[in-house]
Amino acid sequence: MLLAAGVLSALAVAALPAIASAQEYEVHCPTGVCTGSITGLASEHAIELENDAKEKVSAAEVKGNIEISKSTTTTATVSLEFREVRETISGFKFKCNTAGAESGVIKTGPLVGHFVNLTTGGTNPGILLTNINVTFTCAGGLSTKTVTGNIIGTITEPNCNKPTTTNKVTFNIKSGTPGTQEHLLYTGTAFDLISGPHANDTTTSAQTGHGNVKWNQDVELTC
Repeated sequence: MLLAAGVLSALAVAALPAIASAQEYEVHCPTGVCTGSITGLASEHAIELENDAKEKVSAAEVKGNIEISKSTTTTATVSLEFREVRETISGFKFKCNTAGAESGVIKTGPLVGHFVNLTTGGTNPGILLTNINVTFTCAGGLSTKTVTGNIIGTITEPNCNKPTTTNKVTFNIKSGTPGTQEHLLYTGTAFDLISGPHANDTTTSAQTGHGNVKWNQDVELTC
């Protein structure tokens, strides 16, 4: 879902802190392998990466795939492709891309999404993407950005405890706070995005985006 850093990004299969694992929701796939397609348009919900200096990268569309590989699990594997990606800083709106992709296209490697509860003592399903690390260039290589860190989104159509073939996910920037994600804390740990010309930059960033998930069969999220 997600254009985390101009894109949501090359995510390793890294374990969450032990305290987080106990708070994850289970998702159930009746056949042991469930696949889904992801679509999202900027006309539905802005697809932008913004840092705390109000510098932005935007996309017109996101496509992708999601897979659940066990009958009962707390994670899914996601691959995304963002199209018509452009920077909005220069005024020329130069296109951006990851290495090997055509101009205006940012692709992620396999991402791992963890199904989580965003509200202590309540029911508020979300998805946590960790260990983001993606580099993209704009204007034919004149500008390079590396985005690292983590991001939390909200499952806005969860259909908890009911088999469904559709889900919706959103990522939002906190109102009035550039570069700050709507959801930052999970089980007391802060998860954030950092973006800049180098991997060791400390410029906080946030992502907006929207994903419509269409499964090939019923899946059920236990909330």
